[in-house]
This record gives sequence, structure tokens and C-alpha cells, in this order.
Amino acid sequence: MVTDKDVDRFVADNWELIERIMAAQKGDAERARCKGQKIFDTAYTIVTDPELQKHLITAGIEFIAGLSTIIQSSLMSDRMKEAASGFEKSMKAAACRANEDCPAKAKRVKIVKPVPKEAAE
Repeated sequence: MVTDKDVDRFVADNWELIERIMAAQKGDAERARCKGQKIFDTAYTIVTDPELQKHLITAGIEFIAGLSTIIQSSLMSDRMKEAASGFEKSMKAAACRANEDCPAKAKRVKIVKPVPKEAAE
């Protein structure tokens, strides 16, 4: 069994080694903290970039508009279609209240269905 005297003797005999190990651990912890801070700062800068936020909001608006279009074209009930349309309009209105350059204010592009070749000839 190891006694307190054994531990004291081991520490006394190896004091220099113990100090070097503790200094190395402290240095490793400081490097890890600095690296973690750099990663956080980089992520924070990316997420708070107004240009990125503009693109994400635009993508979100387009995604909601696409879902609404899918629902309007589907065999869902009129009540579901009204709900989807109302949600899309409310979302666009909220986005435009918060942003003067709201992409939802832009005119929608009308896509015309292609005419089959046989009908065009």
C-alpha cells in the first residue's frame, strides 16, 4: 500500500518533471482556449454578416413561396390552400416591414408552360 510518505518522497524526487508536465498542460490549455476563441470569432463574423443574412432570408422567402406553390397545385383542400397562401402573404409582409430592400417586394416572374412540339407545328 502507498503511504503519504511514499507520495511525498515521489513528489520530492520528481518535482522538476512534475513542474514541466504542469507547465505543458497549462500551455496546451491556453492554446486550446485561443484556438476556440478564433473559431468562435470566425463563426460569429460569418453569421452576423448582413450579406449572408440577406441571402438566407431571400432563400427562406423563396422556399416558403415554393411550398405554397406546391400546395396550390396539389389536391389539397381549399382550406389548406388558403392557409398556405395566407402564411406566405403574412411572412412576406413581416419580412418587408423589417427590411426596406425586401426581396418579396420584387415582382414575381411568370413561368409559362412549354407548348408541346406537335401543337407548335
